Amino acid sequence: MDKGYLSACVIEIAGISVVSSGIYYEYLSGEPIGFLIITTGSVIIAVGSLLYAKVYKQVSHISSGKKEKNK
Repeated sequence: MDKGYLSACVIEIAGISVVSSGIYYEYLSGEPIGFLIITTGSVIIAVGSLLYAKVYKQVSHISSGKKEKNK
């Protein structure tokens, strides 16, 4: 497994954990701070998706192109 792909997955899993904890906190306490935690987790998930969709695919495309030139 490639390090770029793995790091994007870890970031997304961290975001899912933050969203889940925000939902749990909101359910237990009913305080609006839970919405802030959920929103923060959503932003973390979006960053992980952006890394995978834009950065990782571009880097893997460039590195695979270099491998083809060397052959």
